Amino acid sequence: VPVVDDFSNVGAGSINKNPGAQIPVTAGEVQKLVYNVGPIDLPAGTRAEQSLKKPAILNFQVSEDVWMIGFTPKIVDDHGNPLAGGLLYRAILINKQEENPTCKTGNNGNPFAIASGTLTGVSLPKNYGYAILKEDSLEAQVVLTNESEEDLFGVYFSFELEALPMEK
Repeated sequence: VPVVDDFSNVGAGSINKNPGAQIPVTAGEVQKLVYNVGPIDLPAGTRAEQSLKKPAILNFQVSEDVWMIGFTPKIVDDHGNPLAGGLLYRAILINKQEENPTCKTGNNGNPFAIASGTLTGVSLPKNYGYAILKEDSLEAQVVLTNESEEDLFGVYFSFELEALPMEK
């Protein structure tokens, strides 16, 4: 069973109902909110189909209302050293407070960030952001794979949300 850890001690995260909102010019300085899902042990030959049945989960919230302006995913070992992106099948960040407009049945929240083995970061255009409120419940669902012949221990999916505090 994976253990969930938040090394940053930042708190938990959430989102607002207006994803493309323009950020007021008076927003504060950029914060880097780092969350870690793990450690996860990956026996040799672990396939995505196996991991999909029981993804690693992190429930979190932010400590204050912010505008998310970027998202950077990583796969690291228990010392923070980068590991191959190919270990990540997929990671989805979900706002459990919002309904997914494309899912009419069995709605489990609205995905707002997704990562794959390419580990591509995202930066929103200048003056735009995705609102994250401290009251919202967020969840990271992570599916890892290890098609090598070597067991891997202490693997983490780490993600950084770049955020600006909202105006008070």
